[in-house]
Amino acid sequence: MNTSSACFSLTSSLPTQSIRNIKFPRSFTLAAALLLLNAMIGVAQTPAKAPAPAPRPVAELPLKLGLGRVPLAQVTIGGSRPLAVILDTGANDDILNARITRELKLHVLNPQMIEQPGGTIEMGQVERVQLKIASVPVQNLAMISAPLDPLQPFIGQQLDGILGFGFFSQFVVEFDYATKRVRLFAPETYVAPPKAVMIPITFRGKSPLVEITLEGATGESLKTLVEIDTGSFESLGLKGAFLDAHPLVDAKAPKRPLFGLAIGGETKGYRTRLAAATLGPFRLSRPVTSATTSGDGGSADVAGVLGGEALNRFTVIVDYSRKQLLLIPNRDLDRPSEYFDFLGAQIVSAGEHFNQFQIKAVMPDSPASDAALQAGDDIIAIDGQATT
Repeated sequence: MNTSSACFSLTSSLPTQSIRNIKFPRSFTLAAALLLLNAMIGVAQTPAKAPAPAPRPVAELPLKLGLGRVPLAQVTIGGSRPLAVILDTGANDDILNARITRELKLHVLNPQMIEQPGGTIEMGQVERVQLKIASVPVQNLAMISAPLDPLQPFIGQQLDGILGFGFFSQFVVEFDYATKRVRLFAPETYVAPPKAVMIPITFRGKSPLVEITLEGATGESLKTLVEIDTGSFESLGLKGAFLDAHPLVDAKAPKRPLFGLAIGGETKGYRTRLAAATLGPFRLSRPVTSATTSGDGGSADVAGVLGGEALNRFTVIVDYSRKQLLLIPNRDLDRPSEYFDFLGAQIVSAGEHFNQFQIKAVMPDSPASDAALQAGDDIIAIDGQATT
């Protein structure tokens, strides 16, 4: 937010004259001195303008981080049991798991097969959703019914919904990743923290975009747009076509094959590193970068997404009403960028309580394939420590 101040110069219109030879009575001189002293004391005692009081959240609740990166919270619908939802700026729609739609006997309007990244799924609009988060109603929320159970093994818990654009349009949402708290504020009374760095948001439809500078190992540097995606596990998730068009990755750099995840199913690509990514004044060194080689979509000038592995280095405040992203760095700002599947194996949770672990896929030419791990293997211990 830019502010400007004006400087005013007061010039007397009275005629000037020399007072060099004029003598003032002693009483007048003393009175003038006292007036000057009183004026100076008055100025010195004028209190400084108090800073704006910190806004009070309309709701504050615990934040669970899926795989340490994706924010999950609990909501209720009507008089339902607590439901687990992802708070996802990368979701254009607010989605209710089709399983929950059936459980709560909600009516779905005009269900049809819709193409999504990863595949085609049945979706339809849900009528009369009365959703509350921490007892605060989310007004007039139009939700979509879609099957989310296939995502559960990848996040290691039950998933009942995803709150996206409609939810974020109603609140200023603060993700305090360090203390694992999420706070909701009324947009009309919100005041940004003094230490927050403001990054402008540009909307492309319902997608919140920010400008970022990417640096490649080859020395190339370029500015581009990425979507703020709190629902992504990645640090950077870029389109394969974008990386093909810009030589940010050395041809000899290691590229680990990977299987990604989207609402429609699995996607394919590879994982590598860039030299750096700069967002506002913050430079993230050697971020792990995922490139998707299937299902590249969206605007050609949008390179991809900025995800949870990068965002959790900050307190992140998402303010759609003012089109701004506010960042306050936490103690993890300079933490090396890492990813959990450099093993080269896709590991998912299994069992009724998601407390068992299996290898779903093994990437070729990876440490996992060198160790002869195979899809379907159960993981019963890591470094001698039982996994259940």
